[in-house]
Amino acid sequence: MGLIFFRFRKTIYDVLSYTAVIVFSITALLLPEMIRLILPGSYLAFGLMWSLSCLTKIPLTAWYSMNNYNSESALENPLFVHTNRILTLAWGILYVVTSAWTFFLMGTPISPYLAIINNVMPILMGIFTKWFQNWYPAHYASK
Repeated sequence: MGLIFFRFRKTIYDVLSYTAVIVFSITALLLPEMIRLILPGSYLAFGLMWSLSCLTKIPLTAWYSMNNYNSESALENPLFVHTNRILTLAWGILYVVTSAWTFFLMGTPISPYLAIINNVMPILMGIFTKWFQNWYPAHYASK
């Protein structure tokens, strides 16, 4: 993961993510009997981080997508920031909801399919993100 910073500037969200992954991973290794709480807790933590970043001047996704739109100058564009705030909140909600269904479905007959479900949903959200980041600015500008 450290190699990614040759292309992208490290943000506070990277530090928080690394820390969370380390804490959740070590906890899962030391307390495997707690996985029913650790796994949904990890989704919840990331969902909250994404969602709460919408309250800051620059939401989480803007820090990463700016590299595709004139780098840091994109952060001065209110429409770019607004578009990313919407997308960041959508991703945050997805991870919070993923936390809930993961918690409730673990230990049920659906449990073996959770890995598929929890990977397909971000793929679908990625498709939506790609569409939305092109559609919304054009739609907004046409008003």
